[in-house]
Amino acid sequence: MSEEIKNINLFETDGEWIYLVPIKNLKLTKFVNKEIKIDRVTFIEKNKLFRTRKKFSIYKKFSEFRSVLFNDFFEYDTYAIMHFTGKPKNNENYCIRTINRELALLTFSQLGFSKRRFYSSPIIANASTIGMIRNIYINNKLEVNFERGFLKGKYSKLILDYNWKKYIGRTFLILIKIIQCRIELNSSWRKKIIKSAILIGQSLCSIEIHKSFLWNCIALEILLVEQNDNTQKALVERIESFIGWIYKWQTLKYESRLKEVYKKRCAFVHRGRFENITISDVLFIDDILFDVFRNILEHIELFPDKKSIIDFSEKVKAQHLLGIKTSIKTQNI
Repeated sequence: MSEEIKNINLFETDGEWIYLVPIKNLKLTKFVNKEIKIDRVTFIEKNKLFRTRKKFSIYKKFSEFRSVLFNDFFEYDTYAIMHFTGKPKNNENYCIRTINRELALLTFSQLGFSKRRFYSSPIIANASTIGMIRNIYINNKLEVNFERGFLKGKYSKLILDYNWKKYIGRTFLILIKIIQCRIELNSSWRKKIIKSAILIGQSLCSIEIHKSFLWNCIALEILLVEQNDNTQKALVERIESFIGWIYKWQTLKYESRLKEVYKKRCAFVHRGRFENITISDVLFIDDILFDVFRNILEHIELFPDKKSIIDFSEKVKAQHLLGIKTSIKTQNI
């Protein structure tokens, strides 16, 4: 049986499979133990993968893999590994979507760290506009492995080093705990937080201004707006409850800027008009998302569900109506 026919047959074979794919623009250092798991996917440094392969139920040495398609499969620094049950044919897109979703969450961790043009975008190797995605499937019960490649467009690396770990502090680690269900939350609220973080990560990756803008707006609405709300009014009031006390709210006219951004959002969503969306609009929502998301995560015990966000906003609004000078600053609760 030729190698090509063998791979096709295995691609359609049910079983318990291990999926392995190289990752670009991601460097894992000793400060994260050269490995990080977000949810379903483990990202791991190559040499550590070689040393600890049995932990992932890979019993065959990688040196024994006979590469037919890719002689240079193991030339990268970092790999993603995940398990699934079923046919590779039916799960390949799922694996890639899952890995991209968790790479977007890693990208999200940079929010507020530096200027947007310096953000790194870790990706599946060669998963640019045009490129060959290369992967390996391993099945221990069948004692087989096979390689597959298929055609599928920021190239700097996101380095998880001392500065990354020091910068994220509690915030990203709290998000990981939420994803892994190690913090008790309303399940619907948990999903909203994760969806919002993924959208922010995808926004930070994108080189298209209007897409970044829309993903940012959707992420903000997921966090702060209920279905029956007046969206613009709710956004302004709930954002103000979190950051209205900072000097920028008045001096930089945040309320009027939010209303203007929302008009652009509606023009884009309802009429396809995005020519007036600027990088300044994107960066403005970046700042809002950073402040709001950080305050929610770092005080997650106060916000176990979405209703608690709304209740908090209503209390702050009531204080304003009564002329009470609030001392609430969510960063210092």
